[in-house]
Amino acid sequence: MGRDVEVEPRLLAILKGGAYFYKHDFGRVKRTRKWAILSSDGLALRWRSVGPTEVVMAGDGGSTARGNTTSRGLMRSSSFSRFTTIALSDVSHIIFGPYTDTFMRKTASDRVDPRWTCFSLVMRESRTVDFAAEDEPSLLTWLLGLQQLIAYFAPQTPHAYERWSMPKLQLQKIRLRVSGESDRTGQGPHDVVLSAVLNAAQDVQKSTEQATRLQAAWRRRNVQGKFQAAVNELMEVNGLIEGLEERERELSERQERTALKIEEAMRSAEAESPPPRMPSEKDMCNPAKMQEYMLQMGEYSARQQLKLASIETEVRENQQVTAEAARVASEKRQLQDMSRRLQFSLSRAQLASLSEAEAQRVLEIQRELGVTPRGSIKGDGVREVRLYKQSVTTRLGIIFHQSTPSELGDVSSDATPRAAGEQPLVLPVIKVLDKSGIAASCPDIHEGDQVLSVNGRATLSNIAAVQMLREATGAVVLAVRDTPISKTPRAHSPVPRLTGLRPLVQPS
Repeated sequence: MGRDVEVEPRLLAILKGGAYFYKHDFGRVKRTRKWAILSSDGLALRWRSVGPTEVVMAGDGGSTARGNTTSRGLMRSSSFSRFTTIALSDVSHIIFGPYTDTFMRKTASDRVDPRWTCFSLVMRESRTVDFAAEDEPSLLTWLLGLQQLIAYFAPQTPHAYERWSMPKLQLQKIRLRVSGESDRTGQGPHDVVLSAVLNAAQDVQKSTEQATRLQAAWRRRNVQGKFQAAVNELMEVNGLIEGLEERERELSERQERTALKIEEAMRSAEAESPPPRMPSEKDMCNPAKMQEYMLQMGEYSARQQLKLASIETEVRENQQVTAEAARVASEKRQLQDMSRRLQFSLSRAQLASLSEAEAQRVLEIQRELGVTPRGSIKGDGVREVRLYKQSVTTRLGIIFHQSTPSELGDVSSDATPRAAGEQPLVLPVIKVLDKSGIAASCPDIHEGDQVLSVNGRATLSNIAAVQMLREATGAVVLAVRDTPISKTPRAHSPVPRLTGLRPLVQPS
């Protein structure tokens, strides 16, 4: 047994004083309120049902009641006490958080307890006893005390890293609160923490420069994240549309081939066995002639059916291809509609067509967003550049301007709110293509070009672009566009080792 594990007397006294918990049972939607207490000898945890507003005297039920033991190891107390008891020596460990099957089976509407108040006692027979604390401040103390008692009664002394401490419990509680808030709001964990810090700064010191800086950081991160997601979605949708268009072309070719085969087979059948001649008006009045004509038509129809049966494969393929082409066309229309909805930027010509009030409103919206969308890989004048980076240390040789060139005009505008003294974002505009790098010999990228994205991720600043290019390996796909300072492409060396293109044979 883990006799070298110390149990703090202070914790024993708190556990023997008792506390209120909500017990969750497997397969039951509703929870039940319980009064739980450590037995006076410290060997067992005991609980009984109490009313929603019932108040129990501290220490009530501390003595271990005697009763019958069930097949599951639960010792039921005498009928008048209504206590249920489990020996702490039968508990393997504690899980802090709603991670057992009992909690996981509950729907979102049934989960009334915050996840940072839930815990489970895992019995050595693998079943669980699941609780949620009614009094949140006392929960960590109870968990620490129960964990020390379980370690004390364990057959083998647990390692030090397996045992909890109050800082570890507080850290786990913070993680549970962050994950719970993340699920509730749909934000990422980092954004939840940043939002909490911002709220704390607003409560403590709303008018300080630090609070203003946090507000600006939160606004930029939140909106730039949404912009990044929108750009990625737009590029993915446009890529799917390209794939569907290629599929449409393939289906159209197959459809034409099968239709030609069917048409040729039918023409051949008509040439070999032409249809019977239509009867004249005089023959139509003759029953014998009409009967003969009907027999000839029946024979002709039978021959046509036999011919169709001989090309059944082509007929079925044509039908399948036609159905598939209709489905692809429908899916393409849906994606094109989605792509149009994701187009959120205005061209200079569109902006010029707006009234003064409308143009001012657009600028206000961009100012509120804190980021100016600068196009995507499918925008006007945007081209794709493909390079290949052998490893992280391979030098691309792309050097950006340290400040946005003044010649770029409205392209360099950035209305992101910032605290006093902070510098604006610098657009990723190429200043120099170093001759020692692989990008210098690529004919599709020039000095003065603006890099819009790297491998589908929008580059919102020169610093972000440098980081992305530094970390990229393998195929590096850039979306770039010309600017007023783009230089005429230089003559490029035909040396293969400087092309920056993917090699034909990949290294193993």
